[in-house]
Amino acid sequence: MDTTSISTTVRLRLPRQLLAVIEEWAAAHDVPRSTALQQLALRGLAWNDAPAVSVSLKPRQQPQLAA
Repeated sequence: MDTTSISTTVRLRLPRQLLAVIEEWAAAHDVPRSTALQQLALRGLAWNDAPAVSVSLKPRQQPQLAA
């Protein structure tokens, strides 16, 4: 296996409702969706040294799931 050509791209399928919540979180933190996914994944893994792109990792508002 050639380890010199490792891609950092990951294709991921998400339910539309989850994607909508992630997009709302990204907008609330003024970050792109890809950055929001990285930050939320690191938070979920409880990585204490996770780099923060936005000012705070705490959401300013809790997005509500559309009914």
